[in-house]
Amino acid sequence: MDMERSTNSNQGGVPVTVATSSASSSQNDVPKSSRSAGLNKTVFLCTIVVAITLLISTVLGAWLLGRDNTPTTGYTGIDSSRYQAVFLTNGQVYFGKLVDNGPELVKLSNIWYLQVQQGQQSAADKLKDSQSQITLSKLGNELHGPDDAMSISKDQVLFWENLKNDSKVVKTIQEAK
Repeated sequence: MDMERSTNSNQGGVPVTVATSSASSSQNDVPKSSRSAGLNKTVFLCTIVVAITLLISTVLGAWLLGRDNTPTTGYTGIDSSRYQAVFLTNGQVYFGKLVDNGPELVKLSNIWYLQVQQGQQSAADKLKDSQSQITLSKLGNELHGPDDAMSISKDQVLFWENLKNDSKVVKTIQEAK
């Protein structure tokens, strides 16, 4: 605090020092509107920081929730030296050489499938169980003449298996060659 000193004489002729305060605190020197503006800037900046943080959190959360969490890794364990059995969601089973063909497709070549042939029945035999014969057929000899390869959506594959070299299916395929 700055003090002004002045010397006054009183009636007794003794000098008297009177102290007066000429300075006030800095807060009183700043007009009220300036203090309010500084506070408003601080609140505004804090609001902006919180809004940006919430926006980033919302975008990140939406991205994490919207991701497809299905693994996009390939089919591991396919032994290219052996045949595979591929079981589809429609109940069909194909045998052949399976290759992973990207995140959505597998490719099957040298394809064989099971075909059920019903035996001839007479009217009297309809009451009895009919004889069914299951044969292994090579893809490509059908009426529509398909190529001996197909691309299958991974969504349609229930599961697949490597076949043993001594399985009946593999032996039949090898004999047919």
